[in-house]
Amino acid sequence: MENKTNDKNNIEDFLGSVFFEDDTKDVFEESRRRLREISVDRFNVCEFKKRMKTSIVHQDDYINEIANALYILIQVQDEQIDPSLKPVILAVGPSGCGKTYSWQVAAKKMGVKVEILDCSQVTPKGYKGKELSDLLRVSMEALNNKGVIIIDEVDKLLEFGDGQIPTSLYELLRVIEDTETYKDVLFAFTGSFMIVEKYLKKKYSNPYNFTEKKFNMYDHLEIDDFIHCGVPVEFMGRITNIVRLNALTMDDYMDMLNKDNSALHLYKQHFLEHGIKLDFDEEVKREIVKKSLNSCIGGRIIKNELTRLMMPVIEKVSSCKELSSVHIFMKEHRVEYKFEYFESKQDEIEF
Repeated sequence: MENKTNDKNNIEDFLGSVFFEDDTKDVFEESRRRLREISVDRFNVCEFKKRMKTSIVHQDDYINEIANALYILIQVQDEQIDPSLKPVILAVGPSGCGKTYSWQVAAKKMGVKVEILDCSQVTPKGYKGKELSDLLRVSMEALNNKGVIIIDEVDKLLEFGDGQIPTSLYELLRVIEDTETYKDVLFAFTGSFMIVEKYLKKKYSNPYNFTEKKFNMYDHLEIDDFIHCGVPVEFMGRITNIVRLNALTMDDYMDMLNKDNSALHLYKQHFLEHGIKLDFDEEVKREIVKKSLNSCIGGRIIKNELTRLMMPVIEKVSSCKELSSVHIFMKEHRVEYKFEYFESKQDEIEF
C-alpha cells in the first residue's frame, strides 16, 4: 500500500489502483471522464458566488446556501446524485432583506427557473383562499417540472401554539418527500417568523439584558426555538438548512442603490441612451435609503421611491425634445428638479 501511495501523485489514480481491480478499474475511469463533462464544468460554485455578490449585499451565508443547493439540484437533474440528497432551505429574516430576491437574481445569472408560491394566499385550514395544491400545480407548469419553488411567507401557513400540522401543510410535506414527481425541483422556504423573534427576546432578556436596539434574533436562532413556538416538529424535521439573514444597515442600502444593476442605474442608462444625463445628489439618495431603513418592507421601498421621484422627469421627457440633463437635489427637506436644455431654451427649476 505504501509503495503504491508513493508511486502515485494523483489521489484519484491511487484510489483507482487500490479499490478497483482490473475490470472494475475501467468503471472508475469512465466515471471520472463523465464528471469532467457534466454540470461540474457548467456550474462553478465559486464563480457563481462571486457573481451573486455583485447584486446581493451583506448576505454571504445565504448566497453560499443557494450556490450549494443549486449545485446539488443540477447534479440531480444530470442523474449524478440521488434526489433524496437535495437540501430543503429555510430562510428567516425581516422583510426586504433579500429572502426571495436572492433566488430571482440566481435565476437571471444562471438561467435557473424559479417560481415563488405566496403562502399568504393560503389559509392554514385550507377552507378558504387558494388551495395549496392549485398553487403548486401552477408553479410546476411554469417550471416545466424543473427548477426551484420558493414557498414564501411559510410562517403564515403554520399554526403556532399547539404543535399540530395545519391541514394544508400535510400536502406540502408529502410533496417535499416525493422524489419521483418532484425529482428535478428544489424547495426552499422563507418567512419572517416574528413570533420566534418575540420568543427569543423573552428567552434572552434576563441573563443577557438585550435591548430592542442591539438584539438580533439571527445570532441566537436554533431549531428548537421554532418548535417551542409551536412550529410542527414534522415540518422542522424536513428542513436541512436554516439560514439567518442579516437585517440590512444604511450602508447596505446605499450599496444596493449604487450597484450597476440597481433601478437607479437602469434609469440613468435609459435616459443616457436618449441623450439625457440624469444626476442624483447624495442627499437625495440618503433620503431614499432612510425610508428603506425605516420601512417594514425594507429594500423594496428603494424601487418604489425611485419610481415616484422619476414621474416628473418622465412627464418632462415625454413633452420636450430639447431636454439635455436633469439634476435632482434636496432643498429645505424637499426634492427639487433642475432641467437643463439645449441652447434653444433656458434652464428651468421646478419644485
